[in-house]
Amino acid sequence: VWPHAGAFFEPRSLACLPGASGNQSVLVGSPYASYLAADVEDVVQSWMLEELSELSFPPDVSVFCPIDDEQSCLLGAPTAQGLEVWTWGSHQSESVFLPIAGSPWRQVAGAVVPCTSDGGSWQLVARMGDFELLPAGMPPEATPPAASAHSPQRSRCLLLAGWDGERVPVAVVELPGDAGELPAEGERIRPRFSAPLPELPGAASGHASVAALHISPNGATLWAVLSDGTLQAWDLAQPRSLGNWRPGWVQAGNTNFIARALCMGADARLLVAGHGRGGPALMRAAGAAPC
Repeated sequence: VWPHAGAFFEPRSLACLPGASGNQSVLVGSPYASYLAADVEDVVQSWMLEELSELSFPPDVSVFCPIDDEQSCLLGAPTAQGLEVWTWGSHQSESVFLPIAGSPWRQVAGAVVPCTSDGGSWQLVARMGDFELLPAGMPPEATPPAASAHSPQRSRCLLLAGWDGERVPVAVVELPGDAGELPAEGERIRPRFSAPLPELPGAASGHASVAALHISPNGATLWAVLSDGTLQAWDLAQPRSLGNWRPGWVQAGNTNFIARALCMGADARLLVAGHGRGGPALMRAAGAAPC
């Protein structure tokens, strides 16, 4: 149930959080506040959104989680100079500031993922699994390899992707060993590469702009909602593009629905929040077709 008389609510951010007993929680942000639907069994059922304290969950807050522990999630908010990061359950005033090399980010997505030290260079522990089309027509998820007795010692990294108005830079920040701990104050975010955007004829930049970003819970796939309404996916482990897809509402010619945020649910399918002529809506990105 959307707050504020429904039609006036504008979802701007979305996070699917690991929950108890295989369920999940969903965090929805508007330009004015953040809301939580706790421990929902099915994202397509009706559930209530509880308004959260702005001290911990400011509007449009980003959530960076490990794959299985909500309480170890980190929260983040981009600023004109960098990124503020704080722990789940604490206030934004307790955040650490991480400057970003290059242009400031307008949007940010992230996940807490395993990483390993290899000659002092932090690398993601992830690789593509077998390429197999999902029933919904979406591209497959990249999956991390199983640990072995000969694997290097694992640690935790904060995998980040941003949108600076021109590019989608991707960066990795080392985290302390204990779950829920923050990176060091002032540690610089240094992007490793930029995810390539598809061409868009008529656009001033020559390519599509980004409306929303999401990194899959295992840290292997970066998703974006683009300005033309299509979905773009990149494999961050290779790295390489996985393609560009038209979700069902684009195929149907529904130009009234404007997607604003997305996240991956517990069933490994994308949820997309946006606003249309009838008010806010939450959709599954099913029935997508390659562009």
